[in-house]
Amino acid sequence: MAGLHQSAVALLLAIVANTAPWASGQLLRGRWDYPIDAGLTLPDGKRLLGSHKTWRGLISGELACILVAWLCGLPLALGAEFAALSLAADAGSSFLKRRLSLPPGAEMAGLDQLPEVLLPLCLLAAPLGLSVVDAVAVGVVFFGIDRAVHPLRRRLECAGSGQLIGGVPGAVLAEGMIGYLIWLLAAVCLLAVILGLIVFSLSSSS
Repeated sequence: MAGLHQSAVALLLAIVANTAPWASGQLLRGRWDYPIDAGLTLPDGKRLLGSHKTWRGLISGELACILVAWLCGLPLALGAEFAALSLAADAGSSFLKRRLSLPPGAEMAGLDQLPEVLLPLCLLAAPLGLSVVDAVAVGVVFFGIDRAVHPLRRRLECAGSGQLIGGVPGAVLAEGMIGYLIWLLAAVCLLAVILGLIVFSLSSSS
């Protein structure tokens, strides 16, 4: 069984790989959002992956995981591999959702979280210092965290796009784009502080 420190680092990589593409999309909006599938439509009349899978998200996910690997004392290549596997699994989920006629951005609990966290955790379990059981446990924790913050993520998305939240324009509730950015920055900083404290306390006690 892995130590709590290894599990915490693996969880941090999973969260960053999942969050960085979303955060870059929220901050940059329509800038540099070139789709990975280049708009390719399959014979079923649906896109290969969809407009939400972009090179911007791929690059931001890779850079974020490399940064986390460096901060945690892991090989940079391990961070890059983790991000590549996670984003490849995420693309596979998008491919399946397009075949199910779900529009880009539509969420399906389980399919949107488990493949992209379990694939890198299981394949990279040894270099991360995890057993397969540890990897699955980290994936379950990640799933729980993702579902817990989903309402906040949805609220931030609505605030940035001007959609309605409870019948009121999201931009009004967030007091325009400035308020929206403050909400986003506060959420990201809070998550980073909590995870940083967890990793620090676990490394100190080990």
